[in-house]
Formats: sequence, C-alpha cells, structure tokens
Amino acid sequence: NYTLHLLDLAICYYLTKDFEMSEEVISNILRNDKNNEDAHYLRYKIWKYQDKFCMAFAQIGNLIIMNDKNIGYMYEKARFLFRYKSYKDALDILDDIIKISPNDPKYHLLKFKCLFQLNRYTVARDLLEHIFSKFPAYEKGLIEYEYY
Repeated sequence: NYTLHLLDLAICYYLTKDFEMSEEVISNILRNDKNNEDAHYLRYKIWKYQDKFCMAFAQIGNLIIMNDKNIGYMYEKARFLFRYKSYKDALDILDDIIKISPNDPKYHLLKFKCLFQLNRYTVARDLLEHIFSKFPAYEKGLIEYEYY
C-alpha cells in the first residue's frame, strides 16, 4: 500500500542521512495515520542520531505508550538512558524486561553494565557469573556484545 511505500522512502532518506527529507515524508505519513508506529520509530531514530535528547526521549516514551507490549521499545529506552548516564533508570526498565523475557543475554549484559557504572561491583560480578553460566555461548564468544 501507499503508506508502506512512503515509509520505505523515509527509510531510504534516513539511511542516506537526508534527515530533512525523511522527516518530511514521516510527517506526511503521520498526517494520514497518526498512530503509525513505524513512522514514529523512524522519527525516534532520526532524533536519537541527531542527539536531540529531549525529543528522542519523549518519542521512545510515546512508542511505549502506543505499544506497551513491545520489549524492543523498552530495551531501546534502557539503552538510551544508559547512553546518557541514567543508569538507575535504565536498570529499572531492564528489571522489567528481564521479568518478561529472561532468556535474552543482551538484557542481562546491559544490566551488568548499569550495575558496574553504579559501582555495585559485587552484584555486577555475580550477574556476570550468572550470564556465563546461563549463556555459555556468550563466554565462548558466540553471542555478540553490544557497545552502547
């Protein structure tokens, strides 16, 4: 459909770093479909890339409100908070994510990084040991580590 093609066009502009044109297309999409999650998410990515902290933070919050079942949005918010040194807030979100999805090591790894940054070294160490035992593929280098 037409909206999907417009979204593809906005993504192309985004990938070529023509953020002004991408924003223009996104605005067009949202005029006709104000709840289009994909358009809102792309706008979030643009603002995050441009270091528009307040706008990006509000946008990821709105996406969570739009779809509170989307763990990806929650994780993105936790990563965002970590990047801007809000380790305690990121940790709170990660605890919620891990309750829902305990078997993805990337959530545990970001939690470890938050604990470490909060100088909670004993808890961080214990968590890292847990990660090594629960996810042996990580210890063997088979799970890619994400840099934040």
